[in-house]
Amino acid sequence: MQGGVFPSDFFSLLKIHVAVNIKTLEILSLGVTDEKVHDSLIMRRRVRHVLDNHDGKNVVMKSVLSDGAYDSNENFKLLDDEGIEPAIKVRKIHSLLPKATG
Repeated sequence: MQGGVFPSDFFSLLKIHVAVNIKTLEILSLGVTDEKVHDSLIMRRRVRHVLDNHDGKNVVMKSVLSDGAYDSNENFKLLDDEGIEPAIKVRKIHSLLPKATG
């Protein structure tokens, strides 16, 4: 078998996207996608789920910690619009782009 132990059509990879309260370790939102869905597209769903679906509890999301797979302009805008501080690892390509002057 070329390329690995199993042929590529044998199975599909699943990814778990989790929003966790880092103080209490409570799982606030959970989603599963296959490998074809880019991680950057999932953040809006997880953030909206946390903010909108907690049985009337006053949920305050101060910041979002994530790896570079969630680095997108749309995610930074979403967090800014909601007043949430982003702690997203910026991908190397973005650090190579010219800085905007204002």
